[in-house]
Amino acid sequence: MERKQFLKNLVINGSMVFVLPSLVLKACEKEGPNGLPTEGFELDLNDSSYVALSETGGYVILEEYGIIIIRTGETEYVALSSICTHQGCTIGYNPSSNSLPCPCHGSIFDIDGSVLSGPAPTPLKIYETTLLENILIIN
Repeated sequence: MERKQFLKNLVINGSMVFVLPSLVLKACEKEGPNGLPTEGFELDLNDSSYVALSETGGYVILEEYGIIIIRTGETEYVALSSICTHQGCTIGYNPSSNSLPCPCHGSIFDIDGSVLSGPAPTPLKIYETTLLENILIIN
């Protein structure tokens, strides 16, 4: 084998040392709809990113997961898909009516995810929440 061919093979095969493990690890990640991990994830409610959840009626939208989390009581939280089932717009939360309106086409969802008014054809997906001290677990 010539030196030039040896170096070319070394570079190509050597780069696989970095690429292959990342591909294997990515394949082992378990994600469900909207990128939400199938085993769930945790939010540290002491983190300043979630200060809105310190009050009943407060909410946060986690765009990376496509979910909205709403504090509904002293220790109660609701987590739902934040993606409207009509055309995929991000919904918001209206604490005064306890509803989730879509700004794009006027669909309104109840806090349990059900459609109050269309054109959305199906309810929002709801996720299980568990509070352990200051950690909120979303499944």
